[in-house]
Amino acid sequence: VDEAVTSAGGCFVAADAFGLFASVFCDFGDAFVVHDTNGEPEASSLVLSITKDSPPLITVLEDKRHDLAVDDVVRFSNVVGMDELNGTEARVTSVRDPFSFEVDVDVSSFGDHVRGGDVVQVKQPVTVSFRRLRDALERPGGVVCDFMKMHRALPMHVAFRALHEFRAAHDGELPEPGSAA
Repeated sequence: VDEAVTSAGGCFVAADAFGLFASVFCDFGDAFVVHDTNGEPEASSLVLSITKDSPPLITVLEDKRHDLAVDDVVRFSNVVGMDELNGTEARVTSVRDPFSFEVDVDVSSFGDHVRGGDVVQVKQPVTVSFRRLRDALERPGGVVCDFMKMHRALPMHVAFRALHEFRAAHDGELPEPGSAA
């Protein structure tokens, strides 16, 4: 079913619950676009200074860390003096510390930064490829929600496979609690 659904452009989700234990399998195809990888609000900061170096060093107010990483994309607004930067999207090329970073914009011909400005992270879409159910059943692995119990993932996979095989051999019935089956 999984392969038929995804080859037709659909998304496949299978879920099982056996007593206290549950599992979910998702296959959203070979090119699923994720627009927000972490669910967190975009990082934003108030600009303290911008140098005219190449690349420019942007320093934000020290009351809030910028929370940016290399390759993040940011957009500038409300920058006074270096007005050409307003509305510009730039890629973070270096993070110096929690309050300063560099971007891939040539500001050498821009006006001098006088004061202020806002910098906001622009989340970029990421394309993800999912495994087919057949592959995941043959070679288990994937996301474990509780990292304190990672060692339980493979035994749980084997137990779920055994229950599915039992149901297939017994007209969809599950074994009775406490039975040797």
